[in-house]
Amino acid sequence: WHMCHLLRHMCTCKGPRTHFNKYGILARSKVLNSLAHLTKGPLQLVFQTSILMIEWSQHDDDAVYHISQPLVMAINVLMLSKSQVDQFFFVVSGKDLNAVAPVRDTLNRYLTTLFHVVIRGFIISLLAIYMKLYALIPLALLTIFNFLAAKLILKTHIDKVIFTTFAAIAVPTCFISRDTILASSDSTKGPRLWRKFAKTNSIIFFCTVLMAFVATDILLVMTDQLQFDENNMAFTSYNWEKQVFHEY
Repeated sequence: WHMCHLLRHMCTCKGPRTHFNKYGILARSKVLNSLAHLTKGPLQLVFQTSILMIEWSQHDDDAVYHISQPLVMAINVLMLSKSQVDQFFFVVSGKDLNAVAPVRDTLNRYLTTLFHVVIRGFIISLLAIYMKLYALIPLALLTIFNFLAAKLILKTHIDKVIFTTFAAIAVPTCFISRDTILASSDSTKGPRLWRKFAKTNSIIFFCTVLMAFVATDILLVMTDQLQFDENNMAFTSYNWEKQVFHEY
């Protein structure tokens, strides 16, 4: 999308090139950038966390590894949280490109988002490690439930519903059409829709991962579908006193 508009900007604009200064272009660009950060960022975080959890006990004497890897993850978490906060204020303002959020509200939103990103990233990584390919099942359920919640609560354009479906897996966020917010004279409609969806999304996430952990216990204890050794076991299953992994 950006490349197409860049070529159009270079080939069709005469005189002062103002193509990228149009509101529609700027707003769509901001939405797509947020979508990219809120989908690729969590995926990268889950990969980093999963690898770190598996290899942590394999680098007992490597201080550089134990410092550098968590530092890289922390930067990813901070950037992902910032993208989420920017998306929140952009959406609830009716996509006002010049809106300025109060410092106190921004800080509160940022800290809350940090909590969600850390907790959800850790939980999804655990499921990915222990459930392996079976982890796709709870992720599919989250996707379906997010779609239904976005469709029923936000009542906005279908493209925004699809964006929300995937972005809200790792963090309680949503995309709402500007027309949906400005169609109402209620100035609190944007924040109200966001809070309602965020609460619903948090409940969906909690219930889904709870069922996923129960299913994981059943697969570990009652079947031989999941096989582990010291090369693919998370540090949460490591016995630090005996310096060995627990057997499943």
